Amino acid sequence: MKTLKLFLAFAFVAMATSVSAEQRVENQSPAPAVDFNNGWDRVFVSYNASSRMLDYKGAENVSFPGFSLGYMKGFSVSNKLPFFVEAGAALQFRTHKDEYTEDAEDYSYYGVDGTFTTTEKTNLFSLNIPVNFVYKWQINDDFSVDPFIGVDFRINLTGKYKESFKYSGEDAETINDDEAYDESANMFSKDEWGDPCKRFQAGWHIGVGANYKAFNLSISYGSDFNEIAEKTKFATTVISLGYNF
Repeated sequence: MKTLKLFLAFAFVAMATSVSAEQRVENQSPAPAVDFNNGWDRVFVSYNASSRMLDYKGAENVSFPGFSLGYMKGFSVSNKLPFFVEAGAALQFRTHKDEYTEDAEDYSYYGVDGTFTTTEKTNLFSLNIPVNFVYKWQINDDFSVDPFIGVDFRINLTGKYKESFKYSGEDAETINDDEAYDESANMFSKDEWGDPCKRFQAGWHIGVGANYKAFNLSISYGSDFNEIAEKTKFATTVISLGYNF
């Protein structure tokens, strides 16, 4: 993570040193493969390497990977400098799964050669609305580098927690009739989840993108401002592949 932050910091230093009040992207000749002077549209798919961060002493971060599919639009905000604002929306899915296996004897099934497995799975489905401030550093006709910083507004649409418990081994059919179960709960329902999760979250991110002709590749890192549950936030590294038009 330190390496990523240093890389992003370097990108912003490079951006700052290259700013010239007399330079405009639109005055460069010949024109780039995609004309960004009046902004751009982009569709993209992302891999989200999220971690659930628990603010408890000794607690470990929990991997919560997922993906996004979305759309962004860039708008020029300066007549003299290549500064842009991006805004868009993306459908975001994240998931986490845990399994715990214990010997049957731990459940007082003495003399039975088998194991009990508990499986816990959490699925989160959200609408993410990013807003970015972008500097477009045009390297040549086809290639540009875009450092950016921004905020996210996230609406958590659904959250489902599922737990199952099953025996494997001798007399599995008989034991599972008595012991196995499969239960689920809505994480945003007070009736099903005593202290329901928050529907709305906001956060920040910083990153850098690269455009080659109509294609965009970017990486960013960010975290939440507010909690989704008590002492619980998400931090996410995002890798995106997009197409500009």
